[in-house]
Amino acid sequence: MMTEKEQQCVEALREIQLSRIREKIKNEGFFKKVVSECPFWEGPDEDGAKTKERLIFFLVTPLLFLLGICYMALSFPFYILNVLGDLRQLERLRTAPLPTESPERKTLRALWDLYANGDKSRGYYSCAYDDRMVLIERWVEILYGPRVLSGLDLDDRLKKLIKARVDANRNKAGIHYTFASPVESVLYQLSGELPPYE
Repeated sequence: MMTEKEQQCVEALREIQLSRIREKIKNEGFFKKVVSECPFWEGPDEDGAKTKERLIFFLVTPLLFLLGICYMALSFPFYILNVLGDLRQLERLRTAPLPTESPERKTLRALWDLYANGDKSRGYYSCAYDDRMVLIERWVEILYGPRVLSGLDLDDRLKKLIKARVDANRNKAGIHYTFASPVESVLYQLSGELPPYE
């Protein structure tokens, strides 16, 4: 049976995933997306543009405008399908019942492997890379308390790990090392350092 702290951790994961999907839907306005991706909107630089370039630009602008309209008309159905897929994923995640399964070993890594690695059969999707460190911090705070979290200095730990990896690959022999994700390496270090949670 899942403990109350584990439930809070899963709820924190769900909250982060829901906010990421909502942010994606909110920021993917159709016209903002079309204007930023359409190659036809770029004109000559106003500061250093020559008269000939400006003349060509203004003569070609109506054609580019028509091509832009065609581009928007053709891409609108794909945009709608993308938003509908995001809304479906949002609804599925929002309505999925909270799990009751608890990891056998009460470690941060065991809980992570059970819920944050994206087991879709449980209704959970993998946590976006940018959100993983935030999720680890929230889970440590929930499971071990704010005092333990402040003593771990996770941001500094992550920066040191990334720097060490960059330095390892900056060798004169041309050897390239491949490492696991820095965030997951921090997670594995924490699981070894912290005692099992209650």
